[in-house]
Amino acid sequence: MEKFTVDRDINLLCVRAKSFPQGVADAFKNLENLHPSVIQRDFYGISHSTETGEVIYKAAVEEDFDGEAEEFGCEKFTIRKGEYATETIHDFTKNLEAFGPTFHKLLQHPQLDPNGACVEWYKNGDEVLCMVRLDSSAE
Repeated sequence: MEKFTVDRDINLLCVRAKSFPQGVADAFKNLENLHPSVIQRDFYGISHSTETGEVIYKAAVEEDFDGEAEEFGCEKFTIRKGEYATETIHDFTKNLEAFGPTFHKLLQHPQLDPNGACVEWYKNGDEVLCMVRLDSSAE
């Protein structure tokens, strides 16, 4: 587990998966179909559990301009600046089973921000950075 600093808020436009994990691939396809420019951006996955244990998952990209999410009828989410606990999954398309244990480990961090979400940052074709926000006041 390593620490990574996000130096600015990152505003995302999101497409919610109809179910988890079955609907995740469709959410990314729907996101890609919004506009040709989406394909050139970094992709993110945002997830959190509800009080009933249901996982809400959103496929996302950074907004090109303020209000883009509304223009496409999408949800918004902000990756807040600050410090994150992270782990990288390499060759993730052949290693999908690594996501659960990786986030389970990250969510055990003693400085975990209770208001944060699980963030996947798809950095290139085969590498994803799994991230959870840390609460600086919990030091």
